[in-house]
Amino acid sequence: MMNRSIQTGRDNQILRTASALVDANTQKQAQALARELVDWVKSNDTAVGLAAPQTGINLRVIACALGTETPDGYEIRRVVGMINPCIVDVSNEMCREEEACFSVP
Repeated sequence: MMNRSIQTGRDNQILRTASALVDANTQKQAQALARELVDWVKSNDTAVGLAAPQTGINLRVIACALGTETPDGYEIRRVVGMINPCIVDVSNEMCREEEACFSVP
């Protein structure tokens, strides 16, 4: 289980610094970190995602819960880890939800 504290605060330099791309030198570290993040999200009832910088490591690694909307809320189907994730498509559709960030309460 992840033994790291969650970084918080609007002025936190770790959270304000752009994360490094994972390369051949950091690949093994990133893979292990992705597994830790996935395990953490799975074990936390309120989490839908966590990024490496939130744990104090400035690498482009995240874990997020994928699921579907249900009449009772949101049902998580699986949690995936991603290394060097990229946004490849956007839409003009807007969705208003309550913020649930662990780092900026």
